[in-house]
Amino acid sequence: TPEMFLIEWFMTIFSKCLTVDVASVVWDLFLLEGEVVLYCTAIALLRILEPTLLYPDGRRGPGAAEPDLESCSRALSGEELRERVRDPDELLWHISQARRRAPHQLLAEIRAMENTE
Repeated sequence: TPEMFLIEWFMTIFSKCLTVDVASVVWDLFLLEGEVVLYCTAIALLRILEPTLLYPDGRRGPGAAEPDLESCSRALSGEELRERVRDPDELLWHISQARRRAPHQLLAEIRAMENTE
């Protein structure tokens, strides 16, 4: 479930699962644009990890390992995530894609919730 990783990601503003170089990009965006960046970053990280989450042994087709809770948990953990997401520019690109593809109404609702807290 998303609670397994999202709570830690959001509460630490991604500082436990990303290197300082990469997390600092998220922090800058968070300070500039607010909470909506956290959601877009989470979507971006899931997109980057999509092949690992769907194909844990890197193979597709017959005989390939099926994703399970353990392989997904390992991929979403700090160690493996830090290994995979090392380029701040790549993450920034994925964040911008997540923001571009997200429904404007959803982003507006996130911003509205932030303003009422």
